[in-house]
Amino acid sequence: MKPLIVVSVLLILAALVQGTAIPITRKANKIIENPTANQQRLLAGDSIPLEGGLLVLGTYVVSVQVGTPPVTVSMIVDTGSSNTALPATGCSTCGTGNVYDTNKSDTFQTLPCDSSACTQCYPTGTTSSCTDCDLFFGDTFCGAVNTTACGFGVTYGGGSSSIYGYYGLDNVCLGNMCAQVTLSLIESEYPSGSLQTDQSTGILGLASEYNACNPTCVPPILDYYVDAGLTSNYFGVCLTGSDGGVLDVGYINSTRFSGSLQYVPITLDRWYNVELLDIQIGPHSIGLPPFLYTTTNDVIGTFIDTGTSVILMNPVSFQFFTNTFTQFYANLPGISPNSGFFGSVPCLLAREVNVLSYPDVTFVFKGANGNVALPVPASSYLVPSGNLYCLGIGGIPSVGVVLGDVFMENYYIVFDRSNSRLGFAPVITANCK
Repeated sequence: MKPLIVVSVLLILAALVQGTAIPITRKANKIIENPTANQQRLLAGDSIPLEGGLLVLGTYVVSVQVGTPPVTVSMIVDTGSSNTALPATGCSTCGTGNVYDTNKSDTFQTLPCDSSACTQCYPTGTTSSCTDCDLFFGDTFCGAVNTTACGFGVTYGGGSSSIYGYYGLDNVCLGNMCAQVTLSLIESEYPSGSLQTDQSTGILGLASEYNACNPTCVPPILDYYVDAGLTSNYFGVCLTGSDGGVLDVGYINSTRFSGSLQYVPITLDRWYNVELLDIQIGPHSIGLPPFLYTTTNDVIGTFIDTGTSVILMNPVSFQFFTNTFTQFYANLPGISPNSGFFGSVPCLLAREVNVLSYPDVTFVFKGANGNVALPVPASSYLVPSGNLYCLGIGGIPSVGVVLGDVFMENYYIVFDRSNSRLGFAPVITANCK
């Protein structure tokens, strides 16, 4: 499992690469006049299959083609981060998985550390100069191994893991969309091999441009495709527990959900943050003010994250959650503080658990047209693992609530980046592939 991202970050470059100026600017939904047949097809939408799942892999991965000639790599789909990150040749701490050999691509270019692009250390639209970068995300720097390339560093999960390396540009194809993209090439991972699995090589970040300044600001991958007129600026996500899922880029597939989409505004343009008003166990509120779920001086609020397997909430909220569960459902196995779920072990033997007897856990959001209540059934938050059921809800500092795959598998979710909103509708799991 790749835990949540805690790096504050952002956007854009206007670069000199190998002496050639490469201006890159981000746009909203781009309308193409007289589109080509290929552009018409792409703007109508592209469905990209995802492999894996919460129960079989703990993450969801997508096949991406990188370089010339293209090499296929499998990357974790992550709406909680924004970098397109791959282990590079020479990384001695990247585990035993595949690495990307930049020397074998005819189209690869490094981003020089003395270029104007490398000193792009402020979000687009700010008026500050980069003479005082250290007052924002820190001074820009060069790579440790590739010392002539622009360097970066990203931390994940509150510093539980991190990557360090340099930026380069190469052709990247996601589905039928292809463009020159800024890659975050990993020279070191801490702990060693922490982001490698047998099924995935890197991380495909789909969050905001404001979440990709490390300290140099680079665009997330979807911005390149939008800017090239290859797609509209939104995507839908449909996940299953054990049979992968699908990423619908540039369109909404109504066959994957029932009813109508309910929209919730995005409250912070970094992660996909939303305003959570309440958490309920059955009909019972856990009784905390919404302030506990919002972004504050040291909390990154409530957000939707494909890169987090479970549901995570801050320690105060988790304590109120367990207290409320115990108050109203003490007769259920695992609810007593002396037993599995709320005791020292988060799992129980499956034979002790009747999933149908446990209540829904409902998250109530401030929607565009009134409150939006989205329940998560026990069949999702009690996660089967061999002969056990384990609680897929836990506590962690520095967040409001992170709504990961345990939550997401119940809904078709539209990430409408142009209109700064998320849409939710009950998923039709059979059509989620």
